[in-house]
Amino acid sequence: MEDFSEENDVLIGYGALDLAVGDCDGVVTLFSKQKILSKRELGSAITDIVVYNDLVGGCEIIAGDMNGIVTSFQQHDALWKINISEESSKLTTLATIQYGYGLLASM
Repeated sequence: MEDFSEENDVLIGYGALDLAVGDCDGVVTLFSKQKILSKRELGSAITDIVVYNDLVGGCEIIAGDMNGIVTSFQQHDALWKINISEESSKLTTLATIQYGYGLLASM
């Protein structure tokens, strides 16, 4: 749960983000002025939420879930998604192939 005070509101789309909440069903809910701004279903239980503010006043919400999937989005737009387990597996396979000619290598 990421909480924001009124004097330091984060602007997203049409309103200010007061609260970002992730639940055990994999849903991230954004609240502003005690109303739901948006809901985004990500998959499994949310374990971490970070709100990133860029230098031009934009806002990006990054959430991780129990399955190792990290998703980035704005109030109405999906930005990117990565499966940490899959990417880690690819890197390990690449390293084994690169160093594997007759040698066993693991990372």
